[in-house]
Amino acid sequence: MSKRIVYLVQGMDTGGLERVVYLLSREMVRRGHEVFICCYDQLGAMQAETEAAGARVVLVPRRPGVHLAYIGILARWLREIRPDVLHAHNETALFYGTLAGCWAHVPTLLYTEHDGAFPRRWAVRFINRRLVRRLRQAVAVSEAVKALWCREDGVRPEDVIVIPNGVPDPQTEHRAGRESRPPAARIGSVGRLSIEKGVDVLIRALPSVLASVPAAELVVVGDGPERARLEALACELRVSDHVRFLGRRSDVWDQLAGFDVFALPSRSEGMPMALLE
Repeated sequence: MSKRIVYLVQGMDTGGLERVVYLLSREMVRRGHEVFICCYDQLGAMQAETEAAGARVVLVPRRPGVHLAYIGILARWLREIRPDVLHAHNETALFYGTLAGCWAHVPTLLYTEHDGAFPRRWAVRFINRRLVRRLRQAVAVSEAVKALWCREDGVRPEDVIVIPNGVPDPQTEHRAGRESRPPAARIGSVGRLSIEKGVDVLIRALPSVLASVPAAELVVVGDGPERARLEALACELRVSDHVRFLGRRSDVWDQLAGFDVFALPSRSEGMPMALLE
């Protein structure tokens, strides 16, 4: 039987969480369900790709900070949509989605913790423990995330199941062969350019790599708020000729096939999609 499913996220910008939501929504559409992705801050760069897969991406905006009136705003929208399932992703969505979902009498409330910002303030921990108990199911993307979540927020382990992130079989995705090029070392990294992803660590390590492999290059696939600072760092370290910022790409599989080395320098991860790919 076809269901109406709503995924609640900050926005469909480029990132691992958003990639998970995109893949979930694509699969649910393939299975005949009606899918909405409700964004509360911005629509994001993945909107067109997600809508092309058959999901509807909508913006139900909130004010910055704690916007208590947004619970009612979101609940009214949910009553109009009348979803069978509301699936929230990360703690802001847990707060607004669970309260609004209960108010709107959504039959099934789900939540996935990807890689929370721990430790949290005591008030947040207190609220989260109680919100989790209102869910049909709480999910962590790895055993490590579950352990951290239960320890830091006091969530009961029996309330959480682990469903690791996954990616499609590479054989089902378009994937080109390696391009012809002179022998070198192409070091690649894929991900959102934000502080926690640690791309600055790779750039700072590059001079040492070049001392041993002068033809090496670093290929950075992805975009985000740290891009300008990372480009400036490459210039400061005089390695900009060996760093290529490709921005957001739709041909990630092809780029991965062209790397000699994949590097994931993240300072914090739950179950990284880029590493799985």
